[in-house]
Amino acid sequence: MRRTFNAEMLALARESRGFTQGDLIDRLAEPMSQGKLSKIENGLIQPTDEDIDALAQALGYKREFFFHPHLRRAEPATYHRKRQKLTKGDWAKIYAKAEIYRITTSIFLRSVELAPSRATPPYVDPDEVGGRVDEIARAVRQAWSMPRGPVEDVTALMESAGIVVVPFDFGTELCDGFCQSASEGMPPVVFINTRQPKDRLRYSLAHELGHLVMHKIPNPEMERQANLFAGEFLMPTADIAKDFYSLSLEKFMALKKYWKTSMAALMLKARDIGRLSESAHRYYMINMSKRGWRTKEPVEIEARESPKLIYQLVRAHMGHLNYTLDDLSTLTGLPTETFQDFFGLVTTPRFRIVS
Repeated sequence: MRRTFNAEMLALARESRGFTQGDLIDRLAEPMSQGKLSKIENGLIQPTDEDIDALAQALGYKREFFFHPHLRRAEPATYHRKRQKLTKGDWAKIYAKAEIYRITTSIFLRSVELAPSRATPPYVDPDEVGGRVDEIARAVRQAWSMPRGPVEDVTALMESAGIVVVPFDFGTELCDGFCQSASEGMPPVVFINTRQPKDRLRYSLAHELGHLVMHKIPNPEMERQANLFAGEFLMPTADIAKDFYSLSLEKFMALKKYWKTSMAALMLKARDIGRLSESAHRYYMINMSKRGWRTKEPVEIEARESPKLIYQLVRAHMGHLNYTLDDLSTLTGLPTETFQDFFGLVTTPRFRIVS
């Protein structure tokens, strides 16, 4: 029985490499018109075996990749934390790579079942609680039996509730992360940019958790609400209010180390709960800018934040299920080197210097 070529996988492969259709045509060993490529990519005509081999070689994927039956998900409507300077092409490359992660994860989940130790938090519409996003964040903390004070490891918490955290280099600092709700047998997924410092990464994770909890349907207030959720989830007002006294840049540095959030997030929290006036908040932010601290703050935090779930799925196949690396490469359609790169199986040589 002949398998069906999936045109959407071709588009994903091309965009994941950052190629336009013209770029792809230039890389083909044999000539192909852009009209023919466009028709293949839109599912109007079926490629020949020779076409598929040529496309696979030019894109650096295996033939098997183009026969996955998965449907491409629609892009999230303003769910992603991205800046306006992010180009359409850069975003397409990021999202295509994220979709490949989702598809390969769904393939792994055919054989491995997740067993979360915490319940996935229920959906709560902010309008149902009078817009009190802080109450929703506190409810999630309570549902997860979290202790008072700082969150030790946001990633571990989310993964313990069955949320798959996928870290990868977005290739730009103009997008922090985005998420996809559970559907089609897939658990919720958060894609996070590893280019961020740990304090911002933790905030981005909490921000995306807020989207998963509150935003099945986009609304104009969703980014502000997700920020409020992140602020209360990471820095509960009842616990942090007592720390906002004798405020100064040095005090915010000390609080950053304890709460494991950025100085900017702490200043925003202090303002939001009335411990810092608008003018004082503006003064501190101007000083942060003058010192170049808006892009790189002066102190680093100690936090683990190392996603494990997606890598455990790979190890389960290579261990208990006895898959080889070549087996997984064929299963996913990713060449061995690409698979290793995607799932952290590439080890960097370590050199010992003797003096």
